[in-house]
Amino acid sequence: GASASVARNDFTSDVTASIGDGAGLFASGGLTATASNAFTRIGTDISANAAAGGGINGAGASSQTDITGNTHVLFGANMTVSTGTDGITALAYSTLNFADYVTLNTGGVIQGAGVESKLFATFNNDVTVAGSDANAIGQFVTQGAINIGTFAQVNAVSNATVSTYGLASVGDSVSEIDLKVNQTAIVGTNNTLLAVGNVLLAELKPQCE
Repeated sequence: GASASVARNDFTSDVTASIGDGAGLFASGGLTATASNAFTRIGTDISANAAAGGGINGAGASSQTDITGNTHVLFGANMTVSTGTDGITALAYSTLNFADYVTLNTGGVIQGAGVESKLFATFNNDVTVAGSDANAIGQFVTQGAINIGTFAQVNAVSNATVSTYGLASVGDSVSEIDLKVNQTAIVGTNNTLLAVGNVLLAELKPQCE
């Protein structure tokens, strides 16, 4: 026979902030276009917990979480944007705060005992200023700064614990975190960015803890 406890979670989120082609935006302060995905699982509660005893040919506990976050900011073609000293900001970012705990306690005559905690996360963050027509050049003008960028911040813990006693012959534990971050910040052709302050175009390195 066998004894098992299994937890599976699958999350996908698509977030887009967009401004259409040919739009004209004028602000005495600033303009901010932001898209974000925030995934949170915190605390020390156990995702999967199994216990077995007696004569069992296998016992296990596993938890797997799959996360996909797609975050987009899009400025259309042929736009005119003018702001005051608060500047122009376009930001696409993702955050993950994750804690997963899986435990297995076995005893007796157990042929195999295993426990797994796995996290697979993919974040796609992008900011795009679409290319404009040569006869309708996009104009982004500010008395402040222009900041266009992406970032990801991850704080993740994956913990798998197996305890065996008696004649339990094998106790295996696997803890895995697989993180992929794809980021782009693009300003297309025929656009003018003019700022009294700095102009920053950045794809920031993911921050992981």
